[in-house]
Amino acid sequence: MPKTSHLIVAPSDLALLDLLQTPIWIFDIRPLRIWWANRAASSLWDALRPQEAAEGDSNHIWGSIQALEKADLEQLQQGKTIFQKWTFYPQGQAASMRCALSAIGIESGRTAILVEAIAEEKAIADSIANVSDRDRLWLGQENRLLEGVAKATNQLLTVTQGHTAIDKALELLGRAAAVDRVYIFEHRIHTLTGKELTSKRWEWLSGGFSASTEESRSLLSLADNTFFTSWYDRLSRGQPLGGLARDFPSPTRETLVRQNIRSILVLPIIIESQFWGGICFEEASRDRVWSPEDKSILMAAVGSIGGAIARQEAEAQLAKLNSQLEEMVQERTLQLKTANEQLLQEIGERTRMEEQLRYNLFHDTLTGLPNRAFFMQKLGRALVRAKQNSASCFAVLFLDLDRFKVINDSLGHTVGDGLLIEIAYRFLNCLRPEDTISRLGGDEFAILLEDIPEYSYATQVADRIQQNLKQPFIIDGPEIFTSVSIGIVHSLTNYDDPEAILRDAGIVMYRAKTLGRSRHEVFDTAMHDSIVAAIELENDLRRAVKTLEYEQVALPQFQLYYQSIVTLKTGLIAGFEALIRWYHPEKKELISPVEFIPIAEETGLIVPLGEWILREACRQLRIWQDQFPERRSLTVAVNLSSRQFSQPDLLERVDRILQETGINGRNLKLEITESAIMDNPDVARDMLLQLRARNIQLCMDDFGTGYSSLSYLHRFPLDTLKIDRSFVSRMGSDRENYEIVQTIVNLARNLGMDAIAEGVETTAQLLHLQSLECEFAQGYLFSKPAAPPNATQLLLDSWRLPPIH
Repeated sequence: MPKTSHLIVAPSDLALLDLLQTPIWIFDIRPLRIWWANRAASSLWDALRPQEAAEGDSNHIWGSIQALEKADLEQLQQGKTIFQKWTFYPQGQAASMRCALSAIGIESGRTAILVEAIAEEKAIADSIANVSDRDRLWLGQENRLLEGVAKATNQLLTVTQGHTAIDKALELLGRAAAVDRVYIFEHRIHTLTGKELTSKRWEWLSGGFSASTEESRSLLSLADNTFFTSWYDRLSRGQPLGGLARDFPSPTRETLVRQNIRSILVLPIIIESQFWGGICFEEASRDRVWSPEDKSILMAAVGSIGGAIARQEAEAQLAKLNSQLEEMVQERTLQLKTANEQLLQEIGERTRMEEQLRYNLFHDTLTGLPNRAFFMQKLGRALVRAKQNSASCFAVLFLDLDRFKVINDSLGHTVGDGLLIEIAYRFLNCLRPEDTISRLGGDEFAILLEDIPEYSYATQVADRIQQNLKQPFIIDGPEIFTSVSIGIVHSLTNYDDPEAILRDAGIVMYRAKTLGRSRHEVFDTAMHDSIVAAIELENDLRRAVKTLEYEQVALPQFQLYYQSIVTLKTGLIAGFEALIRWYHPEKKELISPVEFIPIAEETGLIVPLGEWILREACRQLRIWQDQFPERRSLTVAVNLSSRQFSQPDLLERVDRILQETGINGRNLKLEITESAIMDNPDVARDMLLQLRARNIQLCMDDFGTGYSSLSYLHRFPLDTLKIDRSFVSRMGSDRENYEIVQTIVNLARNLGMDAIAEGVETTAQLLHLQSLECEFAQGYLFSKPAAPPNATQLLLDSWRLPPIH
């Protein structure tokens, strides 16, 4: 049941309702339980606590709540009250009660049902009399003031219209206190002049006074009185004040007497620890002496009034209509009787503004798509329909753009915003008119597919979206490529909460990212354990990277292994590629880079981890240079991730590491993927030029697997093209792959670059590469990745690998 009002109450707000003799209790809809009950209700069930009532004879009323018709629920949602006849069995005796049901907000913003039970013999009278008629029946009860305060509190908690609730509460308090006038005033500072202002907000009159005028406003007239300063000091500290008019000093005494006031009591209203104003009780017909008990009881009501005022002001703030505009529009609305064309235009403008406001509350300002609040409402209704009708099937898709942060950081927020708008448009083109798409925030979107013919339809939509995104985006110049990872949840899974559906869709989307991005995965319960394991692995990785901040670690979790890069003409080792390994201390095994590198990329952990790899590789190279001074040309290659490449302080980090380790830039080779370079070719070229200025060798990694443009390639200051292992491994069995390798080798030669073939594992592959005059190669045929001592041994073996047969 959706929330019907911003009126949110806590159990502490309901203490005074314990004083009522009328049974009152509150049902929580989800989960179905008695959330609160006053003593009269507990007595009705022969229970001491709401929990006991839920376990006793009242169980039959659960059926009454569950049997509410859809029309009844809609009336409750609209703030209306409905009446039903229920039967209870206090002390084993049947008692028919006429129950009034209304909606009320409770903790976490949920909507609950407040029930007020009235004895059957009074039902006819109650159906005719209004609320104040019933109140007059209660006035004869003992302790009228206490009862009136409790009823006023009930009024403030159950009536959703703030002004109406406070007006009625003032009447209840005035009659209970038996005074001639009660009013609420606000004390504030004018935002422009800084002058203190006191204004009346609500008033109730019984007798002895006429309605307030500009000249006669009781306490308001004291605002300009010097004695009012002492009143303000006491009230602002939360202290009540008052007494007989004749006991006040001059000129306050004369002011009160002139306004026919014989007795006055002022109680401060404190909202969020700030003095807001006060409530004033005035007597014109008698000398009323207020006892400490009177003040204490009425202060309890003041707390509820303060809460009602705070809620009312919060609603106004949420509506984003400033008070000046609201006052102007309301004032002009009252003048509609003149039928003035200008007024009609202004009323139309107000209507448009209200419509725009309602639109803004449920839509994303950037893309115009529905926002999360709108989506969750739709999803909640779809879940209810699916539970009521098993044939009503739906699916939720959770979408997260791949590498959006890299694009946004490198190209700027203007381009990033433009990309989000274009992506939203493409998403819409892949959906039916009845489908719902929402931007949840950032680069996250959600889609609700209702009344789908079969569950496979959701995967068809996901395929359609991913196919659509393969076309490049053109935002203010360069082409931009991106993709999306999608998690899918079907309604056949047993859900009770729409938040749980969206959560699981997000979890399975995360799995799609860890499996390589640009794909979709469907959630099932069996998948849950593996997803939890992936999340645990991410947490372990975070802790492991955290240890890199400390220079001395007894058992480092990360280690670098080195795979030799061989000159094919001579068989000599030209250098090594540094490859990271992660030893998990709890699992006591090495975690494959295939498992944790994508997580590091996605979470940004690759930046500190990559910096450690670069520093450690340069440190090891320095050790080898000192050990083999005659081999100063030895190089070490380090992979540079897309995240690292887009860091604005990359050059500073590289310079610092080269200086710390004493390595010359010409001995360092940075391997950068095609995608990292082609995301923004112009920015990439500038960065590569600055790295080249430091004599650092630059290699495009996994060449041929991405989407680089040959027209761009010659513009980049690259030294090497690295041929992906997928082409090398199939050279002997696939003529097409052989020709691809040949093309890359020739292309590198024509552009003045070297070519390195990775993943060489057989003699046949080596012979093919030698026939193509490929300069360098690496792979298991030459050596597996080795720990530093074993890599050092390769260098000790005369710098030449064993002959290959």
